[in-house]
Amino acid sequence: MKVARNLCLVTTAMLLLTLGLFADQKHRAGFTLAEAAQIGTTQLKAGDYKAEWTGDGPNVQVAIMKGSKTLVTVPAQVIPQKAEIANTDVVLKAGDNGTRTIDQIDFAKEKQSLKLGSESSGM
Repeated sequence: MKVARNLCLVTTAMLLLTLGLFADQKHRAGFTLAEAAQIGTTQLKAGDYKAEWTGDGPNVQVAIMKGSKTLVTVPAQVIPQKAEIANTDVVLKAGDNGTRTIDQIDFAKEKQSLKLGSESSGM
């Protein structure tokens, strides 16, 4: 009886650990804006921010945070890189009305970047 109970407990524990392997991984990385920039309709001031997303892509929802407050959530595409990125870099592009918008964020010591506002059409 004890053997059956112990076997059941071990099996249950292994099942729970295996399920954890399939759960989406949460990613969080910091970046600094050297100048004001826009994401969607949200204007961000120069300063330090965090990007947080769940899953490995290609399509994810990214929350841009200041401290613990979420300022904006936008769709993004995870872009794999061939090599580890040396420095965190925020790529800006000029908007229609002269504003600067965040196009991509490259994260130091990672092998992936985020292309903001992008979703691939075919999955």
